[in-house]
Amino acid sequence: LRPLALLRSKHTKSSEQIPTPFKRAPIVMHSRVQQIAAPKEGDKSTTAGRTVIVGNNVMAGYRKLWTILNSNKIRQEVRRNRYYEKPFLKRQRIKMEIEQKKFKDSVRKKVQLVLQMKAR
Repeated sequence: LRPLALLRSKHTKSSEQIPTPFKRAPIVMHSRVQQIAAPKEGDKSTTAGRTVIVGNNVMAGYRKLWTILNSNKIRQEVRRNRYYEKPFLKRQRIKMEIEQKKFKDSVRKKVQLVLQMKAR
């Protein structure tokens, strides 16, 4: 299969190239590091989203992409949306996550206080 499908109408003599969604984007190689681009406002195309510029080191670009996905919690959201979650279970989960954050913050503060007292 070729990335571009050829379309020929019986009314026209020329063939037009129509891009398909299976076309792979080329790996862009740059020597300098650039900022991560945010999606444009109102862009609803299939390529909308974050762009990671890959330099000479492909693995560094891959790590940068995984960092973005983990910091935005996209992987957890995809896993969570794989199956339907009933509204009451969603409310329970959100409440539990809020309580876990509060608990972790309080434990972190206590540990910091103990470390400060120990340093004295």
